[in-house]
Amino acid sequence: MAIDNPYDQIDQQYPNEAESVVTALTRTLESATDLGVPFPHGVGGLLAFMNSKTINARLERAHAFIDQLVADLQGVQGSVETMRTEMDEVQGAMRISVEYDVDQFNNRKRERYISAITQSISSETKVADLVSFIQDIEKLGERDIIGLKVLNSVMNRNGDWQDPPALLDSTCLGCIPILSTRVRRNLS
Repeated sequence: MAIDNPYDQIDQQYPNEAESVVTALTRTLESATDLGVPFPHGVGGLLAFMNSKTINARLERAHAFIDQLVADLQGVQGSVETMRTEMDEVQGAMRISVEYDVDQFNNRKRERYISAITQSISSETKVADLVSFIQDIEKLGERDIIGLKVLNSVMNRNGDWQDPPALLDSTCLGCIPILSTRVRRNLS
């Protein structure tokens, strides 16, 4: 029985792959490029983009994200008992990070998502709005990150972000008049 459609032939040759036509075309393009056959600029990028939208590619990406997240979470496992960030925040950040990672296929952003999640667990400071922070990471580009790093190095010094001392603890409400007289003396 002859097959008239060449795409059906490709699908029969690679039956276990979803969207196998795109995968086969990508594989053929890579083989031809290795042999020195010229292709119009952008064809490889288009095929790679199309291949990244297949169900299998997205599932593989999600599994790779989860594997990396689990590996990194094992490193901060001892901090889970003492973490101050709410577990609902961490879980929400994990969910949205997987969604963004599967949509973007950006390894640098994946590293940042996972770093933000693990740092929120191991941090001594409570991280509020972790999901919003993940959304901000998604919106920022590489140049934005570089700009923030430069700004941070210029504006911040060691010790700038320490937690303030607990002067107004509930046991020290009687200290407020004493503090206010000290402030008035220093201002005079």
